[in-house]
Amino acid sequence: MQVKLSVVIVNYNVRYFLEQCLKSVEQAGQSLRELYGSDALEVFVVDNHSVDDSMLMCRELFPWVLRKELTENLGFSKGNNLAIEEARGEYVLLLNPDTVVERETFTSTIAFMDANSDCGGLGVRMVDGAGRFLPESKRGLPTPEVAFYKMVGLAKLFPASRRFGKYHLGYLSAHETHEVDVLSGAFMLLRKKTLDQVGLLDETFFMYGEDIDLSYRIQLGGWKNYYFPGTTIIHYKGESTKKRSVNYVVVFYKAMVIFAEKHFSEGNAGVFRFLINTAIVFRAFLALLRRGADRVWLPILDMMVFAGGFIGFTQIWAGWVRYADGGNYPDLVIEVVAPGVSLVFGAMLGLSGAYKKPFRWTRWLHGGGYGMLLVLLLYGLLPEDLRFGRALVLLGGGLAFGFLTLLRGVLGGVFPSSPFGLVGKKIKQVLLFGSQAEEQRILPLLTASGQKIAYVGRLDASGEATNLGRLEDAEELLEIKKIDEVIFCAADMEAAYIISKMTAWESKQLEFKIAPPNSAFIIGSQSINSPGEWYLEQISTLANVSVRRRKRVFDIAICLLLPAMWLLIPGRGAKRKLFGYWGKVLTGKMTWVGYAPSYSVDGLPTLAPAVIWPGILGAYPTDEYAKDLNVIYARNHSLSYDWKVLMDSW
Repeated sequence: MQVKLSVVIVNYNVRYFLEQCLKSVEQAGQSLRELYGSDALEVFVVDNHSVDDSMLMCRELFPWVLRKELTENLGFSKGNNLAIEEARGEYVLLLNPDTVVERETFTSTIAFMDANSDCGGLGVRMVDGAGRFLPESKRGLPTPEVAFYKMVGLAKLFPASRRFGKYHLGYLSAHETHEVDVLSGAFMLLRKKTLDQVGLLDETFFMYGEDIDLSYRIQLGGWKNYYFPGTTIIHYKGESTKKRSVNYVVVFYKAMVIFAEKHFSEGNAGVFRFLINTAIVFRAFLALLRRGADRVWLPILDMMVFAGGFIGFTQIWAGWVRYADGGNYPDLVIEVVAPGVSLVFGAMLGLSGAYKKPFRWTRWLHGGGYGMLLVLLLYGLLPEDLRFGRALVLLGGGLAFGFLTLLRGVLGGVFPSSPFGLVGKKIKQVLLFGSQAEEQRILPLLTASGQKIAYVGRLDASGEATNLGRLEDAEELLEIKKIDEVIFCAADMEAAYIISKMTAWESKQLEFKIAPPNSAFIIGSQSINSPGEWYLEQISTLANVSVRRRKRVFDIAICLLLPAMWLLIPGRGAKRKLFGYWGKVLTGKMTWVGYAPSYSVDGLPTLAPAVIWPGILGAYPTDEYAKDLNVIYARNHSLSYDWKVLMDSW
C-alpha cells in the first residue's frame, strides 16, 4: 500500500522541542493510519549534526522514525531535500521541530488536498506558545512594493489594509480558507506530484527564504497554495524569534535578495536589491541601537535620579550647615562633582550585576557600597581646591543612593509589572491541568528545577472535581488565585484541547507549558521573541570541582550529625542499614544524595553512588526519565536542595 504522508523534520540542537513534536506526530499518525492503513505514515528526522543528544533520544523513544544523522550542518533546504528524495508518500509535510500538531491535523489537511486537486501546497493556522495567532501563517509575495511597505513600517501600521498589509495578508480572516502566495516552512504540506514537477527546495538558501521560493515556483507551475484554518498547530519560535539579532537581519534580507535576483526582472531585481541592502543597514543599525538601549536606558535613568538627589542634598546642606549665613557651593559641584559621583555609583552598580535578571538585593547593595568606597578613594586623590568636604560626599552619596532605592521601591510597588521595581524573581503561581497520576509525576520535576514557583493545585480536564474545583471553575480560579502559569499534561488531553485553551486564555497574560507523557521535562515559550524555556536546563553546577568539594563536606557533616539522631530512627534493621550507608559515605564510597542508579550517567560529572536521589524513589518508568532527572540534578545542584531531599525522604 502506498504511503499517504511523509513527514520531514530537520533538527538542530532542539532535543526537547523535537521530543514533544514527535509525540504529537505519533498521535496524529494514529488517526491517519485508522483511515489509510498501517503503512500510511513515514517520518524522517534529519539531524544537522546536533550535539545535544537529539538522536540518542530519537533512537530510544522513537525507534520507528527514519533518521538521517549528518556529520555537518547542511542547512534547512539541503536537510529537507535529502529526506524528500527518499520519501514515498503521496504528500510530503515539511515540519519544524518546535511545533505541536493536533491529533486530526494530518487527516483534515490531507482531506482538503484530496478534495482540491489544484492545491499544490497547504499551510495551517499557527499560534505561538502563548496562544497568539502568528501572522506568518499566511503571506503574500514579497514584491518590491510589498517589501517596501514592510520595511518602512506601513505594513505594521495598517495590517488590515489591502494596499499596505499584503505581506501578512492582514485583510484576510485568519479563520477562513484562502488562496495565498506564500506558505510557512514551519508547516508546509506539499503534493509529491507537485514537487516532482517544480523541483525541491533551492539549496542556495541556507536558512530563510526557501519557503517563499518554493511557494512561488508552485504557483508558476500552475498549482495553488492555500491557507487552511481547519486545524491549528503550536509553533513556539515563530518568524520573529530573532528579529532583534543583527545576524537574523542580515541572513533574512540577503535571502530576499537571492529570491529577487532569481525571479524578478533585472530592473525590478535591481530596485529590490537596493531596497534590501538599505534595509539591512537600517535594520541592523536599529537592532544594535535597540539592544544597546535595552541595556543602558535604566542605568542612565538611575544616574540622573541619583544626580538629582545629590544636587538636592547639596542645596540643603549648603543652606543649613556649610553656608548657613548665606552663600552656596561653587557651580563646579553641580556641573562636575554631582555627575561624577553619580557616574561612579552607576558604574559600580553595573559591575556588581545590579541590572542582571533576576534582581538580587545583594548585588544592588554591594554596588552601592563599592560606589561609596570608590568615591571616597577618588575624593582623597583630588587637588585641595576641589575638595568640598567629606560630609558632602559621604552623606550626599549615601542619601542620594537611599533616595534612588526608595523611589525604585515605591515605583515597583505601584507598578509591579514595570522594570523600575527593586524586586527579586517573582514566585510564579502555577496551575496544573491533568490527572492525579501526572500530578504525582510532575511535582518532583518542579521541585528539582530550582525555579521559584508556588504550586496552587490541579484541575482535571475530564471534569472530575479536585482540591480546587471543577473544570468549569477554571476562568474564576485563574483570576482569584492570580495564576501566572498553566502546565498542561499531554498524557491526559489532546493537543487540540491544549491549543484551544491557550487561545481562549491568550488575553490573560498567562505563561503556558506542556508536560509530555513519560518525560522529565516541561517545555514552553511565552513569546515569539523567546527561544523557549523548560523546567530542566540550568547552568551545570556539579561540573565545578569546588561544588563537589562542598558536597563532600556536606556528606561528612551529615555523618557527624547522624549519631545524635540515633533515637529518632525507628527499628533495629533500619538503624543497621542506615549505619551501613554511614560508613560508606564517611569513607567516600557513597554520597547521601546523588544520581538515580537505574541509568548510565556517562557525560555527567562523576559522583559516588547515592543512598537516595531526587524525584520518584524506587523504580523509574523509563531509563530516559531517570536520565533526565540526573541531568536536572547535575545542573541545578545546591546543598540546600540535598538537605531538602534528605528531609523529604527521612
